[in-house]
Amino acid sequence: ERERELRVPKSLQEGKKVFVTMSAADGVVNVDDEALDPGFLLRVFQLMCIASTVALFLSGIPTIRTLKLQGATGTVPFAPYATAILNCGLWLSYGVLVSESTVLLVNSIGLLLNVWYLFEFAKVARGEQQRRVFHSVLAVVGATAAVDAYVFVVLQGAPELGSHRLGLIAAASSIVFIASPLATIVTVVRTQSTASMVFLFCVLNFVMATSWTVYGQLVADRFIQVPNAIGTFLAAIQLSMFALFPSTQSNKPRQGP
Repeated sequence: ERERELRVPKSLQEGKKVFVTMSAADGVVNVDDEALDPGFLLRVFQLMCIASTVALFLSGIPTIRTLKLQGATGTVPFAPYATAILNCGLWLSYGVLVSESTVLLVNSIGLLLNVWYLFEFAKVARGEQQRRVFHSVLAVVGATAAVDAYVFVVLQGAPELGSHRLGLIAAASSIVFIASPLATIVTVVRTQSTASMVFLFCVLNFVMATSWTVYGQLVADRFIQVPNAIGTFLAAIQLSMFALFPSTQSNKPRQGP
């Protein structure tokens, strides 16, 4: 019998799972350690999480430009920007506590963008609305500072307990933030029109939530996985609205970040 040449990569020597293939023509057995590289899948979803989340955060720029051109806030609410700042701030603290670089990156970008959005909103707001924006900023800063003080100071000697409780708070904040589109869904069902929704935004929201759900599974972090699984479900409902209630006006400018 012909001798078989076995090419054994380093990963096989380290006990990793690999693919084994053999060429009948030359009798060479090749062991492919790239196909099942667990780090490869993680990197793919890291990039998907970063790209989809940053794209979603950037979607607020057209609205802010419109407000600046009009010199008035119109019917655009400021609450989405304030809640996004709170949500990003909590997740930024969580990323610091558990040393999660992907969470740190996207929420740093999200925090900066939404602070800018709210600042620009406040510049064109008038009277009582401007005061409410100011009060919301104080509330968000106060809430974030209180949570950080509790986790980083009070629970300083118990990092695991701190990360668990901060994860619960951040996840709860995400669920509230993610559930906000339910109001839009109610409007769509009542009017039987998706004119109040933006299809591209809904697609980005679905991709983002799905990516973070898988990423949370890969890094074994249920605080990332659970709220985004809920977000995936809600985003899927939003997308289904376009099939149930199609509208030629569904691409109207979105009012919010």
